[in-house]
Amino acid sequence: MRRGRLLPYILIAPALALLAAFKFYPVGKAFYLSVLRYDLTEVMIKGAPFVGLSNFKEILVGEGAARFWNAIRNSLFWVGGSVGAQFCIGLAMALVLHQRFKGRGFFRAMVLCPWAISGVIISFIWSWMLHGQVGIINDVLMKLRVISGPIGWLAHPVTAMISVIMANAWKGSAFFAVTLLAALQSIPEELYEAAAMDGAGRVGRFRYVTVPMIRDMIVLTTALRCIWTFNNVDLIYVMTGGGPVNATETLAVHIFMSFLKQLRLGYGCALAVVLFFVLMTFTVVYFKMTKFGEAR
Repeated sequence: MRRGRLLPYILIAPALALLAAFKFYPVGKAFYLSVLRYDLTEVMIKGAPFVGLSNFKEILVGEGAARFWNAIRNSLFWVGGSVGAQFCIGLAMALVLHQRFKGRGFFRAMVLCPWAISGVIISFIWSWMLHGQVGIINDVLMKLRVISGPIGWLAHPVTAMISVIMANAWKGSAFFAVTLLAALQSIPEELYEAAAMDGAGRVGRFRYVTVPMIRDMIVLTTALRCIWTFNNVDLIYVMTGGGPVNATETLAVHIFMSFLKQLRLGYGCALAVVLFFVLMTFTVVYFKMTKFGEAR
């Protein structure tokens, strides 16, 4: 009987060991380094002294506060614009691909192409498309007489943020398209037939049948995309490097810069800990507000 009770724990032990090695240990290490002054430029000479909450104080109210709050503000624009555009485009594609038409299987496969391409490659593609002198977007807009001259899309603070949001929306909309399409296919046709018999039109069926039936999927996918987008570094780093004048530097990019450029591991880990709690708070509040998984 004792061996029988221990067997489930023995079977999951390898998975728990992998989680401990590749998840729990790095997170714990980040928390530990966040209370040290661990700078790679000084650690060999001065070591890594314990500084308590000094790193967090510098982030929130010290010398790094202005850059931190700017990164938070940029992150909100970045996440809100990206996920909002991805959801609208993805939902539209899912509704179209849910219809019956010739070649539907081909287009369902093709919609995954942006999601399958590396973020770095997408960044280079969009950087060239948005180039101020040789970019195809400027060329098309000038031929259509929308603009009179080339625009440096990645050189201006406002257009730079819009540009990286456009690139991320193009890549991430495929995720919403596929997941929402799967949710649409799970809705029984009888519900639409009953709604039609009650006099509901296209808009009514979408509002009172489609949306309630895929609501939990919408909540889950938007939460996941918000977290992933908040943590995204490669697209912004390649396209703008966080510039111009930190206009596109999100919190994740700020953390990356602290490690890569400044070599401040302790400070960077403190930023990562702040990001961890920001995302945890967002997730809990979002699921609570949307009543995810609750019977309605």
